[in-house]
Amino acid sequence: AGGPDAVSMAQGLLTHSMRLAREQGALAWELRTAVSQARLWRDQARVAEAHALLDAVHGRFSEGFSSADHRLAVALMKQLASTPGA
Repeated sequence: AGGPDAVSMAQGLLTHSMRLAREQGALAWELRTAVSQARLWRDQARVAEAHALLDAVHGRFSEGFSSADHRLAVALMKQLASTPGA
């Protein structure tokens, strides 16, 4: 809700989501979580970390390249790559 602990709480939830997705082998869920995490990090000027996370998850895909989540991830990676600090 934008309170003083909002970013910390969001980070914890995203970390938990990423762990569950990996445990369950849910790569699409992991990508969706990685996009959310990357946006959070981008907004915190952690551009290189955001790009590295997306690149790592994206690199494990062998299909589903036309999905909305995949296209969104690719667009965000391009944006991050052109941002200073990437």
